[in-house]
Amino acid sequence: MAPGDELGRNAAALGGAAPQRREAEALARPQPSGLERVDRSWYVAPPRSRRQEAASHLRRAAYGHLVSMDDAGAGVLSSRAPEEIERVLCALGRRRVALAFVGAPRAGLAQLCARLGEPHATQLVDEVRALKASAPQPEATKAAQRALFHSGESISAGRALFFRVGAAWLAPALARDGDELMRAAQRLPRALGRLLLDEADAASSDGERTAALSLLANGALRDL
Repeated sequence: MAPGDELGRNAAALGGAAPQRREAEALARPQPSGLERVDRSWYVAPPRSRRQEAASHLRRAAYGHLVSMDDAGAGVLSSRAPEEIERVLCALGRRRVALAFVGAPRAGLAQLCARLGEPHATQLVDEVRALKASAPQPEATKAAQRALFHSGESISAGRALFFRVGAAWLAPALARDGDELMRAAQRLPRALGRLLLDEADAASSDGERTAALSLLANGALRDL
C-alpha cells in the first residue's frame, strides 16, 4: 500500500466534525484503551519516568501508532480471538481459491494442490466440490479468478496463500468501517497484521466486499 493512498484514505475518514473530534481525543490519550487486547508484537512498553510530562510523551511514542480497542466487541472480526481471526481469513481465502477453480480444468487444480501440500490440498478439493454443487454465479467465479491471479506466484504454502487471498477479499470492506481493519490487525502478530493491512487497497467491487462481509457475518464458511 503506497503512503499516498493511506494518507488519502485517512484524510477522507476525517472529513466530518465528529471523526475529527474522536481523532483528537485519541491523540490526546497517553495509550489506547483495551491495550491488553493488542498483540505484544505491536509495541514495546515505554520506560518509566517520574516526570508526568515525560511519561506521557514516552507512552504516546510507544503506542501512538495503535488504535483504541473500545469498539472491538462490536466488530465483525476484531471481536474474535487472534487464532479465530487467522482461521477465518484462511477459510475465506480457501473459499475464494476454490471459486476460482469451479469449472476450471482438473489439471490446473491438481497442479495447485501439488504446491499446497496436505491438509490444504484435500480441504481445497472438498471446497471445490461443494461449490460446484451449489452452482455459484459466473461473476463470483470470475472475480475469484482475478483475485487469485493478483495474489502472486511466489506464494506456495497453502496457509499463506489462503490467508493472503482471504485478506485481499475482506480487508477492503473492513477498511470502510472506521478502525475495524486496524483493530483486527492489532489482534494478530504484527507480521500477519501487516499482511492484512497491506490488502486494504486491493481492487474490490461493492459486490465483492458485500459478499465477503456476508460470509463472515453469517458464519457460512466451514472451520469458522
